[in-house]
Amino acid sequence: MRIWVYVLGTIAVVTLSLSVLFKLLHYPGANVLLMLGMSTFSLGFTPLAARYLYLKRRKNSDV
Repeated sequence: MRIWVYVLGTIAVVTLSLSVLFKLLHYPGANVLLMLGMSTFSLGFTPLAARYLYLKRRKNSDV
């Protein structure tokens, strides 16, 4: 699960960074990249990271 958190986080950050660059340079497709990056971050990375941290803390507190 840790790998998926890192992969989704990296994809979200790269996509959001590219969308900002595209917006600054007025390239087409910037809006699509922005929405894709924001949805990947909010619907993919955030819940998965929260679940990973919850399970990690639960595992450490059982000891």
